[in-house]
Amino acid sequence: MRTSLVGKNAEPAEGEGKRRRAARDGRSRANDARLLFARSLPEKPQGDVRLRRISEAKKAIGRILSDHPLPLGDDSGDRGRNPDRQENPSRAHLVHEPNSTTAALQRPSTREVIRLAPTARSWYRATSMAGEPTSQPAPPPGFWQKHGLKLAISLVIAVAFGWMLERGGLPLIPPASAFARVSVPSTIAFTLIFILWHSLRATRWRHLLAPLADVPLRRIIAVSWIGFGATLLMPLRAGEFVRPYMIRQKGKVSMAAATGTVGAERIIDGLYLTLVLGICLQFAKPFDPLPDHIGKLQIPVAAVPFYAYISLAGFVCAFALMGLFYWRPLLGHKVVEKTLGIVFPRFAKKAADFVARTADGLKFLPSLRHFGPYMLETTLYWFANGFGTWILARGCGIESITLIQAFVVMGVLGIGILVPAGPGVFGAFQASVYAALAMFFPDEVVLGPGVAFVFLLYVIQFAWHILTAGFFLIIDRDAAREVVEAETA
Repeated sequence: MRTSLVGKNAEPAEGEGKRRRAARDGRSRANDARLLFARSLPEKPQGDVRLRRISEAKKAIGRILSDHPLPLGDDSGDRGRNPDRQENPSRAHLVHEPNSTTAALQRPSTREVIRLAPTARSWYRATSMAGEPTSQPAPPPGFWQKHGLKLAISLVIAVAFGWMLERGGLPLIPPASAFARVSVPSTIAFTLIFILWHSLRATRWRHLLAPLADVPLRRIIAVSWIGFGATLLMPLRAGEFVRPYMIRQKGKVSMAAATGTVGAERIIDGLYLTLVLGICLQFAKPFDPLPDHIGKLQIPVAAVPFYAYISLAGFVCAFALMGLFYWRPLLGHKVVEKTLGIVFPRFAKKAADFVARTADGLKFLPSLRHFGPYMLETTLYWFANGFGTWILARGCGIESITLIQAFVVMGVLGIGILVPAGPGVFGAFQASVYAALAMFFPDEVVLGPGVAFVFLLYVIQFAWHILTAGFFLIIDRDAAREVVEAETA
């Protein structure tokens, strides 16, 4: 009876020993992979963005290894219990060789680990799966490889918009007779007002960045105007990441936090604009009933206020989510992961992690010192925008337009260029302004002085965006390189 009991107890003991040895082997192999990964990375990345990120990941892993060392091949404790076990000769150079990479390094901060986790995780997995060190990372995709498809799609959209407008009798380039009633002083006045509101749009960003770091105003203006130009020209608004990429500062403003400020700016602008549009629609006195066409296009104008109120509801929800991400980041992380995971399960986790990190860029929300001046300058920005639109419309011959109607035109244009469009928001810009004018004026006005108004409104803004972005790209030698890196990183 005693022998049988011993036999029964011996089986679990032997199984437990195998599990422990397997766990030790797994930890040892994992540590080997991490060490091989750290040693395989270049010490001097020589300015390449991806290599610099990998070098940072290497340092972070080195810090973790220095604070939490795992036994590298030290099997002395196991040899006494398992004399048949043989040492793996492929690990011999790791057992006795000192780890110079991890020497004199300190534990990384929580923020640094969160920021470097995606890069470190991807390279660690690749190394542990391959079982061999990676000498060089795969080269980053080039500009055409990353944006070629987007550019093709945006060009198709631009051509479709252009064909639709020409078919509907809404010319993109007006005839010379359309400029007969254009007032040159009014056009100059609009240009000066536009420069004012464009400057306000750039400088107000300092209030969102102030809780993160003290960024010089000149740098903010340069990055903003280059970013505005990139957003205008890049297909499908791919240039939105230029501003966060260029404004980031090591140890102060992370890419995620800078992206959070830009995202907050877009949401606040959208909410403000759609709210103003919704209010002005109540007092602008459009046609009743609204026309069932725009020019010769059989597109009902009634769709304009409908989509305006839909956009207002959407931006209200977006603003609420922004507050949720800041005050309840864990709940916001779960919301993104669960909702996005329904459609894109593999992408949901990464998106939720990135959104959680962007919460650092929302530190201005509870601060009246920063949020108050930002909203004041945002109000001045949009008022100057609407007032300038009114001046130009009257100067082009639409003399009966009221200031409230000009604000409606501004609001419809702001919503219209949010949809995917061609480079330079070509097509979507013109179609939005024509649709707004058709709410208040007959066809002879829309297809008469309205054509010149749409043309000048687009050309002046497009030219200024290109000139200001080109100016700062010329005087700042590193700016062009950063733009290219932002679009290929």
